[in-house]
Amino acid sequence: MSTRCQVKITQKGISESKEAVTLYHHCDGYPTGMVPLIASAYKPDWKHGRIGKAIAYVIAEDPDGYDVEPGHKLHRDIEWYYVLEIESETHVKAIPEWTLTVYRCDGDNLKDFTKVYSGPIDKAIKLAERMESGE
Repeated sequence: MSTRCQVKITQKGISESKEAVTLYHHCDGYPTGMVPLIASAYKPDWKHGRIGKAIAYVIAEDPDGYDVEPGHKLHRDIEWYYVLEIESETHVKAIPEWTLTVYRCDGDNLKDFTKVYSGPIDKAIKLAERMESGE
C-alpha cells in the first residue's frame, strides 16, 4: 500500500500566504522518503528564499509524484503531513532558511496529528529515521 502525504509550502510567519501551496504526494510519503526529497530542492541562494521559486524547486525534484491541490484541504488518506516554511530577506545576498515541521497523521484533521519534528531542513534529514520510528 502506498504511503500518501501532503506538503504545504508557505512563507514563514504568514499562515495563509497568497502564494502558499499544498501538494499531494501519492507514494513514499514517510519521512525517510520525503524529507530528503524536499531537502534536495534547497540551495543556499537568494532564489530559494522566494516562495514561488521554492514551490517550483520542490515540485521539480519529483514532478510525477506531486499533485498541486486547489486549496489546503487535508486528504483523509494521508499518513504524514509536512509544512515547509520559507524565510528570507529580499536582497540578493540573503541566504534563505527552510524550516520543516513534520506530523504523523492519526486522524482526519490537524487536531489528531502528532508533531514529530520542527526545525531546519538540514537537521531534518539526519532525524528522518527517528521521526518514522517514533523515537
